[in-house]
Amino acid sequence: MVTRRILKLLAVITVLNCVIFAGDVNRISVLLVKNEKVLSKIISDTPKLSKRDSSYFVELPFDSNFVKYDSKSTYTVLDDNYLVFLFYNGSNERMLLKDIKKLRLTVFAKTFDLNYEAKYALFELNKLGSKPRNNSVVAVEASADTIKQSRYILYKNSSELYSAFGNGYGFWFPVNMYATNFKRTEDGVLFTAMPLGIAWGAKWNTSSDFYLGGSVVFSWTIASARDDVKNSFFVHDIAVGVLIDLRGWIYLGYAYPINLTNRPEGLNNQFVIGIGTDISKIFAGK
Repeated sequence: MVTRRILKLLAVITVLNCVIFAGDVNRISVLLVKNEKVLSKIISDTPKLSKRDSSYFVELPFDSNFVKYDSKSTYTVLDDNYLVFLFYNGSNERMLLKDIKKLRLTVFAKTFDLNYEAKYALFELNKLGSKPRNNSVVAVEASADTIKQSRYILYKNSSELYSAFGNGYGFWFPVNMYATNFKRTEDGVLFTAMPLGIAWGAKWNTSSDFYLGGSVVFSWTIASARDDVKNSFFVHDIAVGVLIDLRGWIYLGYAYPINLTNRPEGLNNQFVIGIGTDISKIFAGK
């Protein structure tokens, strides 16, 4: 009889321990979601995600202590992305926020309102407003029961002006460009070198690691020296046109040349192609 009572008592203690263990937050998952349709799937109780859906979200690695910001290893977020916080108990079941004893979520020193009847916490990055500024480092902190997680991420606007030397006014300097009208001559197809130009434009960030830029550009051509004594250089013409920038890898554009010589020349509009300085990052595996 005594043995039975002892066994029953042990069984009750075991059940209570399991309940307590299952009731505490055992794991926090923080997802960066880039698509509204995928977001609706993730926050549902039984998400059915396709392989294509997986390209629109990523689980951010967190640490118990702040990770120092490192541009090589950090994640970049856009202002139209979402942060989703999911909480799991010891049985790996998603928990309701109201079942969490201590809960605090902060993005860039801003604690947001929570729906405690839900099984997730959602933060829309565009709610950060004008703060932080573009290309700012954002701190994300999550604290649930005894678990504390945090990290730094890089915040970017979906669209932004170019920034040369940090000015942020839209000016930049495309280099290493060439132009041609593809017309055949006795010597072949003429290519004009445009080693340096000045442009004004904006970027559209289509993802965290790719942008499409558009600019108005002014450039010039440096001809070879004709005066051996003075060793001078001549600027034969300048050009004005438009330029499309593919993530600093390749430039494509169209230019109208303006003749600066005394010789009447029938100049034609030219197509422009250039190789950006960031092309080297592809070969470096970055």
